Formats: sequence, C-alpha cells, structure tokens
Amino acid sequence: MHPQIHGVLETCIYVADLERAKQFYRDILGIQVHSELEGRHVFFKIGSSMLMAFIADESRRGKTLPPHGADGDIHLALKINKEDLDAWKEYLTKHDIDIESEYAWGDRGVSLYFRDPDGNLVELVNPEIWGL
Repeated sequence: MHPQIHGVLETCIYVADLERAKQFYRDILGIQVHSELEGRHVFFKIGSSMLMAFIADESRRGKTLPPHGADGDIHLALKINKEDLDAWKEYLTKHDIDIESEYAWGDRGVSLYFRDPDGNLVELVNPEIWGL
C-alpha cells in the first residue's frame, strides 16, 4: 500500500509578460491574484488550487528550488459549471477572445478551447466529463 495523492494543488504556465498574463487571468477570466514577485511570477488562487505563471528563464535559474521551465504551448483546463457554458461563450466573444474549438463530450459536457496572450491553450469545461 502506498500513500495517497489527494488532488492537484498547483498548475504552472510559462509566460513572457507577467503584467499581460495578470491582466488576462485576473481581469478577463476573473481569477484572484494571490501573490506576485515582479519579474519572476504571479500566483493566482482558484478555489483550493493555485495557477502559477512564471517567466521561464527566471524559474530555470533555480537558486532555492530546483530549476524548471517549459517552452511551447501548455494546456490547462479550468472548471466551470455546465450551465454557464453559453454565458462563457458570450463573454469570451464580447472580449474578442477567439474560441478555437468547442468539443462535446457526449452528454457529459462541452469544452471551450482558446489561447491566452502567450499562446497557452486554455480549456473551460465542467468536471462531469470525468465523472467528477
């Protein structure tokens, strides 16, 4: 028997411009800023999880923690209520955010896919697609 993992605590994306990321995730998507370190990272609080936006070159320097970073498109899925899907479509369109794809998962729900300003693929989806 091994110890249990109870969930995902943090998800990290890498961005080129922290202020631009903050404006997108805080001002457009409505996610609360938890803390930030100028020139290095912005941490957003989403329910009981954290979304962390790092400047990859800074986090790769790893003086205190192990170096880490990523290049290319990163995917993250944000949980929404199934009944809010149409409101989100309208809201994103109103804010000139192109929905790249709308994918139906049978009768379990629908995912909306779009890009953040750094090209990361953001998905809005209800947790019922996973039976959660």
